[in-house]
Amino acid sequence: MALISISEASRLTGRSRASLYRAFKTGELSKSQLPDGSPAVDTSELMRVYGPLDGYKGAQEPPEGPSEHLPSAEVLMERIRGLEAAREADAQLIVELRQRIQDKDETLEEVRGQVRMLLMPPERMAPEPSPEPNRRGILGWLLGRG
Repeated sequence: MALISISEASRLTGRSRASLYRAFKTGELSKSQLPDGSPAVDTSELMRVYGPLDGYKGAQEPPEGPSEHLPSAEVLMERIRGLEAAREADAQLIVELRQRIQDKDETLEEVRGQVRMLLMPPERMAPEPSPEPNRRGILGWLLGRG
């Protein structure tokens, strides 16, 4: 429910502030704090200990019976159909986005592999075979080598 000041609680219960502080001290009533740090009490605590609160609008029961403010069943069904269609569209979008994420992850892994190859020291890379120099001198020509 709602937090109210001790003065307001005193007015709603018809008890003095001193009586409320005594109930806090004995543990009969739980004390809280408002956002500004001042002492407060929850209206549900007051109703638990003292019963219905006089003049508190939150304690009133809603009126029973049909209300003019409620939409008709047809309007509610139309809203439900619209929400179901929106949910289906959202589900399709989620599937598409998951696929796009998976594609991006695969592309990212490929790029990471290429970067690793570029950053790899040359000695770890497979050496390319170098062509033998053509050392065909006079002796090689005479002996028939090369």
